[in-house]
Amino acid sequence: MTVGELINHVDDISPNQYTSSQKMAWVSNFDGKVLNEVFLTHENPLQGVPLMGWEAYTSSDDELLIREPYALDVYSNYLLAKIAEANAEIPKYNLYSTLYNTEYSQWVSWYHRNHRPLRGPSWRF
Repeated sequence: MTVGELINHVDDISPNQYTSSQKMAWVSNFDGKVLNEVFLTHENPLQGVPLMGWEAYTSSDDELLIREPYALDVYSNYLLAKIAEANAEIPKYNLYSTLYNTEYSQWVSWYHRNHRPLRGPSWRF
């Protein structure tokens, strides 16, 4: 899934006043955290995706880090929560945050089950 596809999907289901570049910045920030907190803590994190030197998204054609079948639910609920937060719509924010947290947790669990973690230092006393 690309950044542009995500933004178009979110705009279709919830029209909003925020620019594509603002939404792209939110998604870039999120994926930077996903990269550091999940992918880089495992061996062979993403086949075919250059992780070193990863930068914020600059094009609507850029591929998102989380792949299907998880991508649409994780990213769309994240963006909808960010939009609700920016609009101070607390009930909507709570709803989308809950949906996002559920979907993200499912993806992280799947990732941990299917990718070997990096070996840390071995401590002996």
